[in-house]
Order: sequence, then structure tokens, then C-alpha cells
Amino acid sequence: MLKCVLKTLGLLFLVPVAAFSQQNPQYSQYNVNPFLLNPAIAGSTTFLEMRTGYRSQWGNFPDAPKTFFLTGHAPLGKVDPTYIKYVPNHHGVGGQIISDVTGPLSQTGVLANYSYHQVIKKGLYLSLGMGLGFKQYGIDRDKLNPGEEGDVVIAAAKNSFKPDINVGAYLYSNRFFAGASVHQMAGGNAVIRSGEVLRLDQLYMHFFAMAGYRWKLDRDWNLLGTVVLKHMRPAGLHVDVNVKWEYKDLLMMGVGYRHGDAISGLIGLQLPNSLFVSYTYDYILSEITAFTHGSHEVMIGMDIQVMKDVLCPKRFW
Repeated sequence: MLKCVLKTLGLLFLVPVAAFSQQNPQYSQYNVNPFLLNPAIAGSTTFLEMRTGYRSQWGNFPDAPKTFFLTGHAPLGKVDPTYIKYVPNHHGVGGQIISDVTGPLSQTGVLANYSYHQVIKKGLYLSLGMGLGFKQYGIDRDKLNPGEEGDVVIAAAKNSFKPDINVGAYLYSNRFFAGASVHQMAGGNAVIRSGEVLRLDQLYMHFFAMAGYRWKLDRDWNLLGTVVLKHMRPAGLHVDVNVKWEYKDLLMMGVGYRHGDAISGLIGLQLPNSLFVSYTYDYILSEITAFTHGSHEVMIGMDIQVMKDVLCPKRFW
């Protein structure tokens, strides 16, 4: 069994450092659900935003990551009529549940988020946010082959819990945004406990910076450009660039490039009852491209208006 765990880890370290060593799940649709990257985004629209999705990474690659997520956030507070069509200072709350499985190894994270949004001037906001929760790390013994050396250690393995802290800042209007966040501030080690401690990996902080701008092309079309910088050990600094076209809030199409790893295509469709669905396909550019048919990510969302008669300050992701 122990050999199976080590084999899984070994396969993952064959892929580019930028693609896996961030320890947290990887996403392609952060321009549709940026709350995954920055807790300060909670409450930055006038909607209750619910998102759920599934990502299958490196399809056909042995023991490749599979990720499920459920997120939601909303603004709190009443509209101040003196602001006339603009959202006043307010609070935001939200939550995230994320499950990531890589072969027999798994991690499940739960976060509760809070943010405060300060009006800089009408239509321009600065928010600060924090996410507090925990992560559970474990090994699924049903996915291991019995009879291998190390069975006694793995058979006695128990899941471990670690605190999780994310913080972020976010400056935004209905035309542009810029933000920064830090994930896994609590650090520590991801471990599986038996009679002794079997250490799997040290948990490093992850740093994100993001910026974007919206161009109104004509009455029906908008063009949105976003850049995300990611820094984590041992991968270093990496860049994601995305461009997205929106048509009448009914259809969105996009392309993206993840430095040294993949190019992606996005399509999304607005459905009745405030629902939407979106899909992204990643074509892998790295040396594992011969062993995988790419990555797939699908998301379903719902936006429910909770602040009425005001201009939503951020509807351009």
C-alpha cells in the first residue's frame, strides 16, 4: 500500500511544477467564479451568487486530480438612498466547500468568509476579506493494493485536520478590478497519522494577484481581459491570461493561456430562472500531453438579486 501512495506522488511530480505543486486545486474558470481565489470578493455584487462545479484534470492520466467545489456569497446591509443607484458601504459573507482527490490521496476544505466593502467614491470600492476554516487530509485504503510492504503503517492511517486561513484585498468598479490574496496562511504539514506520523507534504502559502478590465465594444458585446499572477513554492511565479467575450448577458466565450501548462477554451450560456452553465476544456502543452486528452471543467451557477434599485458595482467576470 505504501508503494501505491508513493507511486501516486511520484506520478504527480512528473508533471510540470507549475501544474501541481501549488497543493491547492487548480481552476480554469476563476474568471467566472473569482471568489475561489480571493475572499474579499464575497459580497462584491448585488446578488446571492451560488456556484458548483467539477474539474477532471489531465484526463486519462493515472491518478489525476478530480475536484468538486460549492461556493456562495452575498452582500449584507440596506441601500442608503443618499447614494442613489450605487451600493453603499456594506458587509459580505460567504462559504466554500472544496474536495480534491488525487488517486488514494484526498483533501477536503471548508471555509467561512467575511468581507467589508468601503466606498472610495461612487462606483469605486475597496474590500478586505478573510476566510477561516479547516482542511482534512486522508488516504482511501480501498484504492490501495493489499499485500504490499508498508501495509501496517497505511492500515492504521487516520485522517488529519489542519486549520486554514485565507486573506485578500480587492479594488473594483463596474469597469476594472485589481486584487491580491494569500491562501494557506496557517501553514503546517499535511500528514496522515498512524502509530507514528507519516509526513506527506509541507503546506506553503500561496500568493495571488489579479487584475482585469472591461471594454464595451457595442450595445450587445463586451470584452473582458484578466491576468492572474500566482506564486507558490517550489513553482515560483506563473501567469494566467484570459480573454472573454459576452453577448447580451446571454452567452460568453473565452480563451486562456496558463504559463507553460495549457491553453483553454470557455463557453457559457444563460438559462431561465437566473441559472447559467459554463464549460472549459484545457489542451495540455507540457510533456504529458501524449498521455492525457486534456482537462475538463463544468460549472453551474445561480444569481439571485438581493439588493434592488441599485447599480451592481461588479458584473464583468
